[in-house]
This record gives sequence, C-alpha cells and structure tokens, in this order.
Amino acid sequence: MRWSWLNISIFALVSVWVAFFVERFGFNPTDQGFVLAQSWRVLQGEIPHRDFISARPLGSAFFHVVDIVLPGPSYPASVVIATLQMMAATVWLALLTLRVKLDSLRFCGSVGVVVAALVNIHLFPMNAWHTIDGIFFVALGWWALDRGARGSSTWLFRLGLLALGAATTTKQSFAPALVAGLIFLLIEHRRGRRDRLLLDLAILAACPALYAIVVGAANGGAQALDQLTGGAGTVGDRLLSAESAEGFGIYLVVFLVACAVAAWTSTHGSVWATIMGRCGAAASLMCVLAVVVRGGLSRAGDWGIVLLWMLVLAIAFEFLKSAIRGRARVQWRLLALPFLAWMSSLSWGYDSPTLLGGSMALSIAAIVVSFVSGDSVDAGGSRLVGVAASVVGVLLSGSFLVAKQSVDAYRDQPRELLTASLGSVTAEMRGIRTTPATVAYLADIDRCVRTYPARKVAVLPDNAVVYPALNLTNPFPIDWMLPMELVADTRDRILDTATEMDSMGSYLVLFAGVTPEQLAEGDGARGIDAGAVGPQDPTGLLGAIDSALNGSRITCGTFTGIWKEGV
Repeated sequence: MRWSWLNISIFALVSVWVAFFVERFGFNPTDQGFVLAQSWRVLQGEIPHRDFISARPLGSAFFHVVDIVLPGPSYPASVVIATLQMMAATVWLALLTLRVKLDSLRFCGSVGVVVAALVNIHLFPMNAWHTIDGIFFVALGWWALDRGARGSSTWLFRLGLLALGAATTTKQSFAPALVAGLIFLLIEHRRGRRDRLLLDLAILAACPALYAIVVGAANGGAQALDQLTGGAGTVGDRLLSAESAEGFGIYLVVFLVACAVAAWTSTHGSVWATIMGRCGAAASLMCVLAVVVRGGLSRAGDWGIVLLWMLVLAIAFEFLKSAIRGRARVQWRLLALPFLAWMSSLSWGYDSPTLLGGSMALSIAAIVVSFVSGDSVDAGGSRLVGVAASVVGVLLSGSFLVAKQSVDAYRDQPRELLTASLGSVTAEMRGIRTTPATVAYLADIDRCVRTYPARKVAVLPDNAVVYPALNLTNPFPIDWMLPMELVADTRDRILDTATEMDSMGSYLVLFAGVTPEQLAEGDGARGIDAGAVGPQDPTGLLGAIDSALNGSRITCGTFTGIWKEGV
C-alpha cells in the first residue's frame, strides 16, 4: 500500500510538471478549446445534436464540464486534466500488459511507466479532447475488468464495464472496445457469474443508453443519427501503408531478425544461445529507441505506426516461443494494446497511434526482456527492473520531449518567442503563454465584444475557445466551422439560424482577418484585406452567412463583422 501511494504521488507530480512546464506553452485558436466550447454549451442547457452539431457522440462534452466548474481558469484546468488522463491511461495499460499490481512497481518500474507516459504525450497539445478521453476510458475499463475478474472484485469489474461504455460516447472509433468488453463479460459469466449477467449487461450499456435517452427524449434522436453517420469514415488504412516505413525500414528489418533470434534462443539452454539471445534483445531494444528518436516525437508521425508493427511482431514471436515450448497461447492482455492503438488511429487528422507510442515501446521492451530472462511477459514485479533498464534509452527520448516542444509548440512559435500571456485577455486562460500576435488577436475579439454588445456572438470560422473564455453565447449550432465537421444538414441549419438571428437582432458576427497559419507564424498583426472572407472560406459558408445578415458592417482590429442591436 505504501508503494501504491508513492507511485500515485510520482505520477501526479510528473503530470503537473508536464502541464505547467511543457503544455502551457503555445496556443492556436483552432482545435484547442473545441471540446471545452461544447462543454460550455452543455452547461448552458443545450442538448447535443439537437441544439448543436457534432460528427461524434458528445460524451466528452459532459465529462469536461468539470474543467469549467472547477475553481480557477478553465483552459489551464483542461490542460492539467488531459495530462493526468494520459498518465493514468499509461499506468493502467502498463499494469494490464505486465500483469502486475500498482504496489508491485518499485522505483525502476515507476520510472519506466513515467517514460512511457512522456512518449505517449509526445508533441500532442494536451487539452480536453475526445481521443484522449477514449484512450483513458478504454485503458481504465480493460484494466478494471482484468483486476476485477482475477481478484473477484465485483465493484472493480463493474467499473470496467461502465468505463468501456463511457468510451463509446466519446468517439465512434472506440465502439469496438465495448464489443470486446461484451465478449469478456460473456466468457466470465460462463465461468460462474450467470446470476449477474443482466445487471452487468445493463452496466456495460449504461453510458451509451443514458446518452441516447437524453438526446432522444429531447427530440434529437434523428439529428444524432444523421450527424453520427454523416461524416467521412476511416478504417485505419494508413496503418497498412508501406509508405509509413519510409526512413524506418532498416530498423524494422533489424528488429525482425534480432527479435526472432532472442525468441528462438530462449527455447535453448546453451551458453551460446544465451549470448545470442541477449545480443538479439539488445539490438531489438536499440531499434525501438532509434524509431522513437528518429521520429522526433512528431505529431501523428510514422514512428507510431512502426512501433505498432514492432509490437505485433513481438507478440507473434511470444506466441511462437510458447508454442515451441508446448504451451501455445494468445495473451489477450498483450493484444489489447495494438487493438487500442488501431482504435486511436481512426481519425480524420491524427491517423497514427502516436498517443500510445510510449506504451507500445514499454510493452515491446517487456516482451523482449522476457525472452532472455526466461520469464513469461506476465511474470510479475521481479522482472520490472530489467524492463526499466531496457527503456533507459526511451527515458532519454522522453526527456527529449521538453527540448522538442520548446522548438515545436503546437501551431505556434519556439518557446523564446512565446513571451505574452493570454491571462492579459481573460482570466480563464491565465498562465498560457503564446506570441504577442496571438494575444493581440484574442484581445481584438474581446475589444470587439465590449464595443459592440450583443446577446449572441459568433467569431468565425475558428476560435471555439472564446465562448467559454469570454462567457459568450454562440448562436450557430457549431463552434468550429471546419469543412470536415459540416456533416448532415449543418449548412442548412447554420443559414436558417442566420436568417432567424437577423430578424431578432442583438447579434455580433465577426469574421477573422487573420488565418490560423498566420498566427502560427507569429504574423497576426498583418490581416487579410479588410472585408474579404474568401481566403478562410473554402466551402462558401461564411459568404452565405455574410449575405444573410443585414446589420451594420463594422471593422474591429483585424476582424470585420456585422452587428445589429436588439429589436
């Protein structure tokens, strides 16, 4: 128990350190704050899909209400919470794949988990996000199911069922985890839990059922179905693309040979076999390290896909080793991680499992070390010292996170140029550092809102974060008019809203004269030609909104806009 609390303290402190010394540097008003804006709508009493549109289920919007209601600035809170989620998910996945308890992790084992978490975080901008939520709930669900089943803990088992159900409400790509949970549940009930089957099934379905009931009872069921099925589908085809191996081919080949040698020699007891096995294991681990370092912790990079391939190969060799020894078995705990990696990569813009890169590296290390240690992958805590030693190289690349993020902040400038605080614009973003250009951009929005007061305010086409940050009410049914997000009848609903809004008055609609790309380059002071929304209007939607509104034309800093007082 003492080690459990010590480990929890270490993981929490590292998470807070990452949030405050890494993740609070850099900001761009595109996807950062998007989920938080949806949570803001939920707090205003809006019903998902009926009142506002989403191509995904909006469980994350409900979950991240906590980011807003907690005391203190909401956006930094979302950064801290997301970082804690990634750390917790890494811990649960490590405990699951290594099949150990938290109090079995001594210092070296904890270091290995911390390193894996740092690599998982890589250069992804930590903030409230549906993919992070999905990984968090699936990791919790699978770990709790496993621990509950092995330890005969009913409450823990049911917590796992509940978490898997919650994962499906964050994003469609995590629905297969619920199916896997259902299969696990049915297997467990065949082992003597039949009297509880109906209750357990109800718990598994509780979150998606409650979500459907809330939306359906508010007459949003038809809209939800149209929106959730209206987006472009993805099956993770990039994971099978040979192009992903470009620049990593030599590491894959060496890993394949070295891992095969380590696995094969583990079935032989000679001195030479032992030496060859250790050399093979060392070479395998060096390949893993090389992939992480060469990948540079880049966002949605090929390095995550290559690590997934390496993990699948290592699992295959583990199976062959056990088959040679006459104990052929497929360990579902090892298969759970590549399964989750596949689900996390089902994304329009982030189709690589880099958010699980560290966990995959740690699992590969555990499997390879088991080849030369003579233990099974789930042998227990005594093997963790070897695992931690084998990922010392990954530790170096984990610490590399700080250096990489300082020169490659998400859609922003190097750290030495992030000299301004968004807290000067709004207390809800206190502590977030960015360029003076981005601060001036958000200050323009704040100034416009104060100069032209209105009940309804929209800042188009991006800028979702301003609604919770400046306490604004967006009249349109979507907070980020990204073309991919315009599913089902979104366009018609937006234009209908514009027509209705114009008849009622008391609105302010601002069109950004600075693109997110200009802000990322620190060039926010140079706006687009005043009144021209075309450069940011690939679908023509902004022009249609502009035509539907008959209020006063205004220019406010780098923004043009339309303002109409209340009727």
